Amino acid sequence: MQSWDESLSHARSACEAWRKESVLSRGRAEAALREREEAVARLREMREDPSSSSSPPSGSGPGPASPYLHAVRKVSELRSAPLGVLKAVEWQLKKDLYEVEKVRDARSRSCGEFGSDF
Repeated sequence: MQSWDESLSHARSACEAWRKESVLSRGRAEAALREREEAVARLREMREDPSSSSSPPSGSGPGPASPYLHAVRKVSELRSAPLGVLKAVEWQLKKDLYEVEKVRDARSRSCGEFGSDF
């Protein structure tokens, strides 16, 4: 009888551990889904209007109203950053690149193919 009680106790402990893991996994899945939805929305916004003035995700640098390009993180920081942060950095860099290309194209139209810097 003692062996049966021990087995039952072990089974209950295992079920409780599985339940806790299930709750944690569900939370991680919901967070990943929210991240994905945010990334898709940002991508859709960029495709519709690359120069849009909506604010970037928090923590990704100054907003679009800022007259500065955004600083790039160290490669070592990027390698350990979560996927959501990487997507936000990529999104901001694409917006910055778009601004650089607009200026470059405007200069090349006004100065010919090669600007005065060459």
